[in-house]
Formats: sequence, C-alpha cells, structure tokens
Amino acid sequence: TREIPADPEVRRHDPEPALYSGADGLDEIRRIAGAARRLLAPGGHVLVEHTERQGAATRAVLESAGLVDAATLADLTGRDRITLARAGAVGRRGPCD
Repeated sequence: TREIPADPEVRRHDPEPALYSGADGLDEIRRIAGAARRLLAPGGHVLVEHTERQGAATRAVLESAGLVDAATLADLTGRDRITLARAGAVGRRGPCD
C-alpha cells in the first residue's frame, strides 16, 4: 500500500514518482543509487531525501549499489530525512558501462 505523506507541503509540492516509488517506496532511490555509483568520481557524494522511516532501508540500498559510508542525517525538525553515501576508491565507470 502507498503511504500518504504526513506533511501537507510534501503532498502538495513533491512529484508523485518521488513520493510513491514502488511497493516499498524506494525504487527511485535505487535508480539514483545505481546512477551515482556509475557516475561519481571516487570520493564523490550522493544525498537523497526520504521519509523519516526509510533511513535504514535507504542506507542498505546505497550500500548494495556499491557506495560506502552511508549515513542518515536529521532535518531541521530532528527527523531522519536525508541519507548520504560516497563512491569508494574504485575508479569511476562510464555512463555506457
């Protein structure tokens, strides 16, 4: 089932693919993680926004895509809403790989 975002500003302004992305809500983050792994230079970072209940799952998605040091950060209201990770020391792959 689709979880309805609690914040009215999210419901009114965020695009549906970002809000309702697959059965677990993480399909778009999986797509971003794969692209980040292919395109980031070693040491480069990717940051993604998610619901306050998806931090652990988002870290797992980023790490399973080959990114390292995934960490979730709180927003200004204290909710875990942003997760970042970085590309490891292995060289960057091209967009056609």
